[in-house]
Amino acid sequence: RRLTRLTGTNRPPQGALSVSLSSDGRWAAFTALGTAERGEEVHLLDVAGAVDRTLAVDTQGCIQPLLAIDCPACFFSCVQTPHVTGDGSAVFYAVRRQRPFYVARNDGAPPRNLPIFFGILASAPQRILSRNGQVVFTSNAPFGPTFAAAPTDVYLTNLDGTDVRQVTKFADSNIFARDATISTDGSTIAFLANLDAAAGRATNTTQLFTIRADGTQLRQIASGENTLASPSINGDGSRVAFILGRDVSLAASDGTGVQRLTRLQFSVAGNSVLSEDGRRIAVTLGPTSDSLRGSSIGAIYTVNSDGSSLAAAYAPRSLNQNGITGAAMPFGVVAAGSLASAFGLNFTRDTFAYATNLPLPESLSGVSLTMNGIPLPLLSVGPWQINAQIPPDANEAPAAFEVRFQDGARTAPIAQEIKAFGPAIFLLPSPGFNRGAVFHAGTATPVDPEHPAQAGEILEIYASGLGPTSPFVPPGTPAPASPPAVTQARPQATIGRLPARVLFSGLAPGFVGLYQVNMEVPAGAPPGNAVPLVLSIAGMNSNPVSIAVR
Repeated sequence: RRLTRLTGTNRPPQGALSVSLSSDGRWAAFTALGTAERGEEVHLLDVAGAVDRTLAVDTQGCIQPLLAIDCPACFFSCVQTPHVTGDGSAVFYAVRRQRPFYVARNDGAPPRNLPIFFGILASAPQRILSRNGQVVFTSNAPFGPTFAAAPTDVYLTNLDGTDVRQVTKFADSNIFARDATISTDGSTIAFLANLDAAAGRATNTTQLFTIRADGTQLRQIASGENTLASPSINGDGSRVAFILGRDVSLAASDGTGVQRLTRLQFSVAGNSVLSEDGRRIAVTLGPTSDSLRGSSIGAIYTVNSDGSSLAAAYAPRSLNQNGITGAAMPFGVVAAGSLASAFGLNFTRDTFAYATNLPLPESLSGVSLTMNGIPLPLLSVGPWQINAQIPPDANEAPAAFEVRFQDGARTAPIAQEIKAFGPAIFLLPSPGFNRGAVFHAGTATPVDPEHPAQAGEILEIYASGLGPTSPFVPPGTPAPASPPAVTQARPQATIGRLPARVLFSGLAPGFVGLYQVNMEVPAGAPPGNAVPLVLSIAGMNSNPVSIAVR
């Protein structure tokens, strides 16, 4: 059910950015981008009637994070982490500048800036407000600027900013507490910190703690290096849900009864929210992603506190815009006859199906990928990615891709240009190096620092997008060995910018849509562990990959 009709802006992202919900589900608070002239807004929403009110508009701007230096085109909001009171009378939120905390009331009064110099609130889905008006936050300078390093502690304050109380009293200035959330009854706080509780000093490992609101009974609940996140505490403070690794876990607030509730294989859970009665947890699911941006969100699931009934509350099925790409490298050219990947949302439910027979099937787990209405041969289907072969006789032209499901549903079509050539060398999973799928001929041994190549040796390169072959191999069919399917145009190869003699270029026998190039390492090839190798065909260069040469 769509609750708002927000006006768009002239820049992304548009509309609502961050949402919190009252414990009874009646009220929602959210931040949004208004028009370019108005700035960022704080809204209060009556959920039942879908009545949306703007409580505050911030036009002052803010201090941008250091990440903005490395990503000048990225958007970083100023107004963030809205939290609505249980009765919907006020929204507590933060702005990215000094004296960050504000309260906007639902009576038309102007927002009030609280007299707290610096502080950080937990994310909007977590509870930072107790029923009796206590607000929990973390800070290393709540009362004013400090000229010496100070630990980041947990604090409580009244809703109007009075009676600021220090809950934790860490001595090590390198300790950093964050993501503090409080039970509805105000008795217990859960938070994350890089604290070695036994030694009283900072550690490199993130720990989950609970503590009584009066600062007593500090208890460690769980530990995880960079994989512990999103604590959420229930109404009476007896249970804590959190994310550990890719899964949802639950524990008693005294540290006993820790249990892993999910066993995700191809998805990552995030943003856990525990119900008031502690019986059910809502989480987001998404694909595994890089550490800089964290996990992306593709669905919302709920699970019972005993790990049963993992169910989708909201799991839209769609193809990503620009989500059709060559399989050999990210954002690669989609070339006729080659392998391609389709990225999107909720193709399956945390399962991965692989083709086990040849020719390749046109459906796996009830899922098909079509190009201009024709099902493509499939290698695999997972929740966030489909791997398939583009027909070798596909024309150079835009094509429409759809995902179709056994229940009759289909995604909106996505357009993608098909090319005759798109040279790309597959990469090996080798952290820290751009290692290509390059092997010593006739072996399964990669050309790496432990197994370097030498002048005069023959190497096998596995690639994509090298164009039509003779003979023609039908889609989904393994390439023949005798006679082999040879590319009609022969690529050129260089190692360390020196030309290398190409002995064979064609489809790898027994495989579908996979090209193989055999080449000789030239005399005088520069030695090293990261010597660049490049293929070129039809005036196009492949991605450079690294090989080791002695």
